[in-house]
Amino acid sequence: MLKGVSESVERDLAGVDWNELILRAYDKKFGREPYPETLQERARRERFLRQRGFSGDQIRYLFKRIKNDAFE
Repeated sequence: MLKGVSESVERDLAGVDWNELILRAYDKKFGREPYPETLQERARRERFLRQRGFSGDQIRYLFKRIKNDAFE
């Protein structure tokens, strides 16, 4: 059981595709902007995502995917 989360909520969240949710949240806020060019801009975007409850692993996945998509 997650800390502070009931078992019923935890079961409901088990089927959530967090990678899809983070992509949608990022796209809604930043659109199809390219990979952040500065560390300050990346940090700003990371703060935005953390404030919405995404984990560090999910944020790293997102930026890796964005960087790879930029070179395709």
